[in-house]
Amino acid sequence: LAAVGGAGSDNVIKYRCIEEDLERVFIVMELCLCSLFDVIARPANAMAALGDRERLPRLVSEEERLRVARELLSGTAFLHANGVVHSDIRPKNVLFTRCPSTGGERLGTLKLADFGLSKEGVEAPDQSFTMTLMPNGNGGWYAPEVMRKKKPTAKVDVFMAGCCVCYILTGGRHPFDAHDCPPNSYERTGNVLAGKHDLRALLTLVSPQHPAALDLLRAMVDIEASERPTVAQALEHPFFWPVERRHEFLCACGNLEQVKSGGRNAQALLPPSLLPGGAPWTAALDPALWEQARARTKYNTRSVPDLLRFLRNLQQHGADRDMKAGMAAALAEPGGPAAYFERLFPWLLVPVWRAAPSLDSGQQLSSFPMPDVAPSGGGGTASGGSVGCSGRDSGMGAGAGAGACAGAGAGAGAGAGAGAGA
Repeated sequence: LAAVGGAGSDNVIKYRCIEEDLERVFIVMELCLCSLFDVIARPANAMAALGDRERLPRLVSEEERLRVARELLSGTAFLHANGVVHSDIRPKNVLFTRCPSTGGERLGTLKLADFGLSKEGVEAPDQSFTMTLMPNGNGGWYAPEVMRKKKPTAKVDVFMAGCCVCYILTGGRHPFDAHDCPPNSYERTGNVLAGKHDLRALLTLVSPQHPAALDLLRAMVDIEASERPTVAQALEHPFFWPVERRHEFLCACGNLEQVKSGGRNAQALLPPSLLPGGAPWTAALDPALWEQARARTKYNTRSVPDLLRFLRNLQQHGADRDMKAGMAAALAEPGGPAAYFERLFPWLLVPVWRAAPSLDSGQQLSSFPMPDVAPSGGGGTASGGSVGCSGRDSGMGAGAGAGACAGAGAGAGAGAGAGAGA
């Protein structure tokens, strides 16, 4: 595949040549600095292996973590587009090149490596295949169908990539670790087999994107392979959209006829139960902005469709002279009004995106990627579903910061498998 090129090809390790003698085979690859496991779980050991010649970059900013997560999925999508299933995506098999242009402060390009378990000729996401070699299953990185020795599909890569994305975003947490329990790889593996993921570590994300991250990862690590998205679909999830595009989407939804008319379908798909704590959405607004906005248009402050109308109207008229004073805080926000309103209403994007296919009868949202399955009308939570704890009696909303999960899991950073190449 090294000569194929195309989107995501830069995120797959390139094999340069093969040499062999009577006893050994030598494979020459691109030179890489370290693995994802080195960066997060053991930076001190990795630096010692480098002879303390350089400081190992860290994944500190959310922007950098998002970049790494996107590159991981891009490389996997490239493989799938060319009929290859990796079958062994985990932190020790995710490598990084050096990035000399930043003076060693930033990780270079992500490279998927170690194709010992890979399978060629898999042309469709639901096409099953037989694994020539079986993994040992240690560490909880493999999909449940692999550990049960069922015939896998390309969705095994989706599961493993989802686990790695969680590991990246949270600085080392595995989605099947229990939130408040010490490391235990055996119990983590048991949680994988039972479908008991715990994604509450994502609530520590500084940005308002944690509901979107929760929605994406819940789907990627679903115990049922058929319920997982393809990698290409995962890359189109709103979690990876720029903040301006997320805001543009919400405003476009506010212009849908069903939303503007406040019809029963819109009210059922976006019920008042989505409002955090049941409080009116105006509770989050600057009073000056609300006073100026309601002087123009009447809104039901406990209606989610009316909140979408409010955002759409501000997009259209926020620059008008009589709105400038109220919009001052939004305009002063780093990232502008899009970042400002996302900070005020972080819970809004996911349930609206999930409901959009049922609201858009006129195909007004055709420029935005849509989820495959639209939700049925009815209640919901501020995250568009229960957060974090699957396979348990109790869940918690996206805005909540407390709650307990039964069952134990393993601690972060206990990756297993082949080491990183250099």
